[in-house]
Amino acid sequence: MGTILIADDHHLIFDGIQHHIGDKHTLLAAQSVEQALQTIRTIPLHACILDIKIGNRSGFECLEPLPIETPAFMLSMHKSGYYAQKARKNGARGYFLKDEPLDLLFAAINAPHNRMFWATETVLKLFEDGTTGGDSGFEVLSSREQQIFMLLADGLSCREIAERLIISPKTVNVHRDHIMEKLSLEKNADIMKKAIEWGVLLV
Repeated sequence: MGTILIADDHHLIFDGIQHHIGDKHTLLAAQSVEQALQTIRTIPLHACILDIKIGNRSGFECLEPLPIETPAFMLSMHKSGYYAQKARKNGARGYFLKDEPLDLLFAAINAPHNRMFWATETVLKLFEDGTTGGDSGFEVLSSREQQIFMLLADGLSCREIAERLIISPKTVNVHRDHIMEKLSLEKNADIMKKAIEWGVLLV
């Protein structure tokens, strides 16, 4: 028995998980990243289940403040090798798809001390196929450029990105210019098209 945080802005996900494991664990819902972070900071958790996109923010923001002993599992509608790879690199203990049976997710929740990375055959095939954007040019960008690329693709302005990352708009513009040069792009709309082409844009 333990307390499980489910951070997802679609309440049907909470209802579905509660139906399967609500009698074994106490479930808490967070429909924003702010709510999820507040819960993580104040309540000892058995596990976390995080959507990738919660409102206009990312469930990945919840991984860093989690205690190392609390496993986090990403539950997403996106069949993206990039996001599966990112989940593993950022310390998540599994990546699951919403349109697949969640038996393996429930097994992972009930084995919190198992340090393996949990994934279904569908997700493992994403790793094998290498569908992460690496061969297409995404990895030529620095980590900061990748971050800004994703925010630009998501429709944020340079000023909004500056506020989000706590840097100056001028710095964002410099990074944007480097991104456009490295990828041979001409305008912001090209960034969105490229992100969709690589399968790294949450739509």
